[in-house]
Amino acid sequence: VPILPAIIEEMLFRGVVMRGMESKGAVFSIIGSSVLFATMHGSVGMLILQFFVGLSIAVVVTLTKNHLYGVAMHFSNNLFLSVLVALPELASEFIPHSENLVSAFVTVFGLVFLLITSLKNIRLNSKPKF
Repeated sequence: VPILPAIIEEMLFRGVVMRGMESKGAVFSIIGSSVLFATMHGSVGMLILQFFVGLSIAVVVTLTKNHLYGVAMHFSNNLFLSVLVALPELASEFIPHSENLVSAFVTVFGLVFLLITSLKNIRLNSKPKF
């Protein structure tokens, strides 16, 4: 489930939309594709989060010039969210009152994963063009 949307959405938003906006500048194409990415998901409550996810992926793709990193980041995010949905229910079967433990784990894991993925991908291309 997490891989197909990652491939299709990255081809569309970073491949077609962002590339189509490049004539107006890298910053405009990154922000513009991120806004469209967020609004496409259709959730007003998640709009800001989706914008920042799209923004981080767009920056990494721009800096590395490699769309596979965008697909990998998007896939990782989708996989993480899929696990996030299933984890509380699974944990409650084995560990009574595990809600706080699951929340802490998810928060720490998410932050560490995002930091590692972003820093590793950005270092691959030391000469970004803006």
